[in-house]
Amino acid sequence: MAANWIALQPQLPLRLHFTAWAIERIVIQDRTFNRPREVEALMMLADRVNGVDDGRPLPITSTRLRGMIEPFLRADTYKSYEFVIAKIGDGLRAQFTLQAIPYIP
Repeated sequence: MAANWIALQPQLPLRLHFTAWAIERIVIQDRTFNRPREVEALMMLADRVNGVDDGRPLPITSTRLRGMIEPFLRADTYKSYEFVIAKIGDGLRAQFTLQAIPYIP
């Protein structure tokens, strides 16, 4: 994954505020076949990470995590929240927790 992206680390929650999103094709390293692979990602632009100004995107390739965030995108309310996202485990069996907290600028 590129250094200018936010990467979720197992058991290390991040508190993020998003300002924009897009669906993009990105290249990731396929761990099974040990080669680059193109995937569709929900790219969420974070202006704050753990309370610090940032400006990097969080690429979401997990359908589980994407399904948790999409209701906020459909309702266009995601800018009104900070999201605490935690990754539990790694690889295809990774689970995610998501907590939406009202955002007060």
